[in-house]
Amino acid sequence: MTSKITDSTLAAEIQGEDGTLIIDHIAPIESIGLTIRTDKQTIELAGSQEELDMVYEINEFVQMIQSNDRLSFEKWMNRSIQVAKWTEIARKQNGILFPGE
Repeated sequence: MTSKITDSTLAAEIQGEDGTLIIDHIAPIESIGLTIRTDKQTIELAGSQEELDMVYEINEFVQMIQSNDRLSFEKWMNRSIQVAKWTEIARKQNGILFPGE
């Protein structure tokens, strides 16, 4: 049996020709450093964030509703439909069934 739940203390790295991005945690990200290959200097790229990171999604949702932004609504609704579709496909391909299926 496998699980997506892990507890690693290792940072994630993305290596490029000119340097390496070092990300402390995938979610929530607290620190992103860019280490330049030529001089090994590290530049901090992450800014400060709210402790409760869902506040950003809530603010965007409120803004979309208040401004009656139909284009954003349709974009996010389509994305939600696609996520639900592919989640269901992956779930069924892996034999994860709910009662009644």
